[in-house]
Amino acid sequence: MHQFLETIKYSNGIFFNKELHNARFNSTRKHFFPAFNEINLFDHIQIPFGLASDKTYKCRVIYNQSIVSVSFEAYVPTPVNIFHVINCPTGFDYSYKFFDRTFFNHLRSKASPGEEFILIKNGFVTDSTYANLVFDDGEKLYTPSTPLLNGVKRTFLLQQGIVFEAEISVADIFKFQRISMVNAMVDLGEIPFIPTSNCKFS
Repeated sequence: MHQFLETIKYSNGIFFNKELHNARFNSTRKHFFPAFNEINLFDHIQIPFGLASDKTYKCRVIYNQSIVSVSFEAYVPTPVNIFHVINCPTGFDYSYKFFDRTFFNHLRSKASPGEEFILIKNGFVTDSTYANLVFDDGEKLYTPSTPLLNGVKRTFLLQQGIVFEAEISVADIFKFQRISMVNAMVDLGEIPFIPTSNCKFS
């Protein structure tokens, strides 16, 4: 049976983007387990005693038709200096946030500190191993219209008109000046933008 993962930012007593997380959680359950009714994810998360008020925490919810486990761990973003541009395996699919992240974990285990990957599928830019990508052309910010996973932070930034979707091919990468990453834990600019000249083709 498939298991899925929801990763939620918790800071200063607040869960970020609750509505978007709850929507994705229930959309995934409806797709794979249609016999089960929608539930409010946050009714099933208990805040552990003693979390520091000055730290940001990653709340990890593992679930299938019901919630399997909930955990909290302190979180600090990791800076990135170099992107390696590589192709996804043929037929690779991560359109739902599966708990099984073997492919991504294998890639990251081969990377040195400060290195990350830009994943290419069918000739188009998708995501990094753990975040959606944001490209800066000097005027506007764009995110690929072909992500592996439509992340919660990506959805929020699109809804707010802060970033815009664009079809970005491999050849288009160097048309942009800089690249950064966003995900549920990482706000725009929290991982500094790096120049596209720091992209290496493997």
